[in-house]
Amino acid sequence: MRSSGSQAVSDDDGDQAQPGSGRALFLDAQEDIDEAISSVCGRNGLYGADRDDFASTVRLRLLEDDSAVLRKFQGRCRRRTFLVAVVSNCLSDYRNSRWGKWRPSAAAKSLGRLALLIEELTVRDGHTGAEALELIRTQHGLAVSDDEFDSIRAQLGRRPKRRFVELDEVFNFPSSEPSPEDLALKSAEDWVQKEKMRAIRTALQDLGHDDKLLLVMRFRDERTMGEIGDALGVEPKPLYRRLNRVLREVKGLFENRTRKPRPPMPATRVEPLAAQEPGNL
Repeated sequence: MRSSGSQAVSDDDGDQAQPGSGRALFLDAQEDIDEAISSVCGRNGLYGADRDDFASTVRLRLLEDDSAVLRKFQGRCRRRTFLVAVVSNCLSDYRNSRWGKWRPSAAAKSLGRLALLIEELTVRDGHTGAEALELIRTQHGLAVSDDEFDSIRAQLGRRPKRRFVELDEVFNFPSSEPSPEDLALKSAEDWVQKEKMRAIRTALQDLGHDDKLLLVMRFRDERTMGEIGDALGVEPKPLYRRLNRVLREVKGLFENRTRKPRPPMPATRVEPLAAQEPGNL
C-alpha cells in the first residue's frame, strides 16, 4: 500500500517506512518494479524458479545503500522505462554471476539474432534442441520452422556445453599442474640424468683418439659400418669387434664412476683393559 504527501508508506505487512527513506522510495515504486521485472523476464525467457530467484536479486539490489539506484531517477523519462533499463542491467550481471561472461561465437554473430538466441539456449543454458525450439516459439514469439532451426544449428557447429560442479568437487578436481611430489621426483631424475651424462663424458675422455672417432662416426653421424670402413680404409668386420670392445670399455668406465662406495665405518677406539679404572670393570 502507498500513500501520497508526507505520510508514511506501508508495505503489505503493515510496516511503515519514513517519507524520503530508501524503503519508502522502494515501496512507492514497487508496482513499476514488478512490471519491469515481468517485462525483462518475458523478453529474455526467464521463467519459474529462475524468474523468482532473479526477481529477489533485483529487489535486493534496489534496496542496497538506502535505494541508491532509485534515487538516481530524475524524471526525464517514465519511471517504468527507467526501471526496465535498470532490471536489464541486473539481468546481465545475474547471468554473468551464474554462467560467467558469455561470449557468442563468430558464426552466431554472422548468422544474426536468431542464431545468437539458438546458441544461448542450447550452449549457454544447456537446453536440448527440442526445448530450445519450443522456447523460441512460445516465450520469444518467433515463428521458426524445424528446417530453419536445424539449418542454423548445423551452421553453428558443435560447441562444448558449460559444466557446473559443486564447490567441494572443484577442490577435489585433479590439477593439470604437477604435484609437489612429481616435481621433486622429476628434479631427482634430472639430477641423476645429469650425473650419468657427466660420468659418460668423463669415461669417453679416457678413450684413445681412434676409439672416440669410431663412436662419433657410428652414433653421432649415424654412419653404417661399411661407410666407416670406407672412410678409414679398414674392412668392416674388424670394426664390429673393435666397436663392441669400445662399448664394453665405456660401460665399465661408466659403472666405475657411478658406483657409490660404501662410506667407511667410523673407527672405535677401544681402551686396553689395563688402562681402565677398576671401578669401571
